Amino acid sequence: MICITFKKQHTRNNAILTFLTLFLARAHSVRPTVAVIGGGIAGLSCAEKLSQQYFDVTVFDTGRLRPGGRCASRWPGDRPKEGDPSLLSQYRFDHAAQAISVPPSFVKFQNQVKEWESRGVLRQFTNGSVYQINGAQPPTPLSSDHPLYFAPNGMNAIAMDLVASRKYTLQHDVWVSPSNGVKWIEKSQKWRVQAKGEVRGYFDYLIIAHNGKCADRLMSSSPAKEIHSLLRVNFAPSVPANGGNRMTLGSIYSLSFCLKSPSILSKTLPDSFVAGFISENADLGFLTCQSGKLAQSDTAHEVWTILSTPKFAKRHKAPQEFMPEETVEEVSTLLLVSLGDLLSIAPESLLAEVVDRRLQLWGAAIPMNVWRSKDEGFLYDCKHKVGVCGDWLLVPSIAGAWTSGRQLADYMVEAKGDLKKDVGLRGRFVRSTSSHRLGITSASKAPECIKA
Repeated sequence: MICITFKKQHTRNNAILTFLTLFLARAHSVRPTVAVIGGGIAGLSCAEKLSQQYFDVTVFDTGRLRPGGRCASRWPGDRPKEGDPSLLSQYRFDHAAQAISVPPSFVKFQNQVKEWESRGVLRQFTNGSVYQINGAQPPTPLSSDHPLYFAPNGMNAIAMDLVASRKYTLQHDVWVSPSNGVKWIEKSQKWRVQAKGEVRGYFDYLIIAHNGKCADRLMSSSPAKEIHSLLRVNFAPSVPANGGNRMTLGSIYSLSFCLKSPSILSKTLPDSFVAGFISENADLGFLTCQSGKLAQSDTAHEVWTILSTPKFAKRHKAPQEFMPEETVEEVSTLLLVSLGDLLSIAPESLLAEVVDRRLQLWGAAIPMNVWRSKDEGFLYDCKHKVGVCGDWLLVPSIAGAWTSGRQLADYMVEAKGDLKKDVGLRGRFVRSTSSHRLGITSASKAPECIKA
């Protein structure tokens, strides 16, 4: 009798366990699925929040080595895209965003920066190490009233922190083709995503977390016409006073170069110099001593990075992916000569010290205008279940990108799939007041200098 009772109880328990397993598996499988196209800071910020709450998220990113978008760094040992490793490949350096600031009104991002700082992901620049450079007068240190931050292990550490404990799927080095990469399936009300001719999945929601020509073309044949109309893009170093009628992006050249230590630059600039905003210069926008900013295992050389102005990049426009070697040589030389002229260094003396260099054209670098609507800093088309996030919807900076992605995620999480309202589709473009700061700070004017 005892054996029979035990057997019945055991059988019933197994049945309950099987039921619960199937129920939970089904509950998990019916989580709404989201495809995020773009693994920059906006996309990663959005994916992090969505996946923690209610959604099953997959991020598709083109990054060959790591995701991160503008938070792009080269780390020692990174394999080159082609050819043999160079001297620069032994060093750590940022070749896009060089620093970040926190706009006073961005409370959530402010809290995120504090949390990153507490764990050593970010660090505040030492007071007196960031300068304003104007050829008419000696470099002047900036005050720390509105601090700038950097990542001691390179700006890509910010992106890697966002993916470290991810609850979403990350597919990097994946090219979602602009011509047929996404397609709205009317019958199933889902988005099909494919790459390299292979279907990567069908998703309930699509999020476009990048901009430029690819985002424009990606949505050009979709039925979400209002979304596509706002993703159409121009490339120019400026916009009209009224902001223009289309998203406008400025390009930037980034030149990282290696000099023997102590270099002619470190001998010319103040001992405390780490980075500097360059004003009233047609060619140069920002200068960083990577060796002073980031931890390096080898001190035999110094690594420096120049960011050009959008106007310079426009004057010397070139293919972004396959830049001719003669263009690389010409642009690199022009930037180094301009730097020499700025700092009263004989250009031939500076050029003679360069032992390695790497030039990159950052095509869709800086939004020259931003979209303003009465809603939050993102777009959402409820009929086609597609959202858009990015710094061009708030302010051109990492702060703008992170906040836009988080605001879109907050909206979707709070609605829990019941997304029945368009957001942000009505508005206008306005000229950005901070684009000349190259996405480094959201300030509309140069930070205050330390008064003597």
